[in-house]
Amino acid sequence: MSPQGKQPNMKIKSILVFGLLFFMATTFSKVEATASVADPSAILLPEQSLSARARILQKQAITNVLVRYDSPMKANADAFMDVAYVYNLHPYFIPAIAGLESGFGRHIKPNSHIAFGWGGGRIVFENWDSAIMTVGKSMRTKYIDRDIVTISSIARVYAPPSTTWSSKVVFFMTQFEKEEEKLLKLHEAVQAS
Repeated sequence: MSPQGKQPNMKIKSILVFGLLFFMATTFSKVEATASVADPSAILLPEQSLSARARILQKQAITNVLVRYDSPMKANADAFMDVAYVYNLHPYFIPAIAGLESGFGRHIKPNSHIAFGWGGGRIVFENWDSAIMTVGKSMRTKYIDRDIVTISSIARVYAPPSTTWSSKVVFFMTQFEKEEEKLLKLHEAVQAS
């Protein structure tokens, strides 16, 4: 396909992004930012006071990063947000694990829906949402509820003997945070105009 053939898709995407930003600017007056995950010792429990406005930005940040990586999970941002809300997890933690373990679901056994490195890829889930919810529940019950609340402490149990797992998870979480910051700046720019 020629480069000209891709231009209408880019125009449509630009219009959709602008439309979303315009909606957010006209609907919401202030958006709270999340605390940054600066290093593997950061605690994963999110701020309870985040508004619906902040969650909209987080969901869009997840979607945008998954699209950037051409992830087969790009339509599952709602599931990532739902699992974060239901189990009180940082919204970028579970998708970051998928980024590390499988390139956001791109490098897995066909139709296994296991983007999280479980069972050496031998565990099969019916769909992405089921996999996301199962992993999130496990993170809550097997780690957070047992006071294993930092990325580095989770790494010692989740991915032994890796010495790089936690820093790689942080790398992917930071990708989501940067995207959220970019969206917030766009939102503020539209609101200011």
